Amino acid sequence: MVSLTRSQFLRQIALAGLGLAFAFTVNACAADQTQQTNHSTAPDVETATQPTVLTIAIDPVFPPFQSDVEGELEGFEIDLLYAIAEASGFEVELEVLPFEDIIPALQAGTVDATISSMIITADRSQQVDFSRPYFESGLAIAVPALAEEIESFEDLEGKRIGVQSRNYGRRQGN
Repeated sequence: MVSLTRSQFLRQIALAGLGLAFAFTVNACAADQTQQTNHSTAPDVETATQPTVLTIAIDPVFPPFQSDVEGELEGFEIDLLYAIAEASGFEVELEVLPFEDIIPALQAGTVDATISSMIITADRSQQVDFSRPYFESGLAIAVPALAEEIESFEDLEGKRIGVQSRNYGRRQGN
């Protein structure tokens, strides 16, 4: 079992955040370079003073990473995103989408990126590009402290287990 103190956890998050900041910075710079190359060699005065605005898709149903609390979006990923935006000089417009609509929105170009606890899989990697992971978690089975040893899936046979549903945290009617 992996056990981290709060300071170890925060240090890991900070290091991962720096990697994501770099990925967003490179992406923003590449987009800015493409924009300048496509229009003309002289930068437009109006666009030169306007900060880049990136539309970021989120599905705020996975606290503590992101959640919608009485109409306010909050959580680790929201804070991380705004810190990266501030450090990199771009502005953020959040677009709330159901998780299953995020990759299609990225492919259609209706959003620029996502920061919605998306696990990198082989299938998703064929559809969209990923930054370096900013958070890595391992899967584990939690049992009461005095419970019998659970060392394999076979040890779960005949036991009652709980799982996280796909629609964790969704409000009624969404």
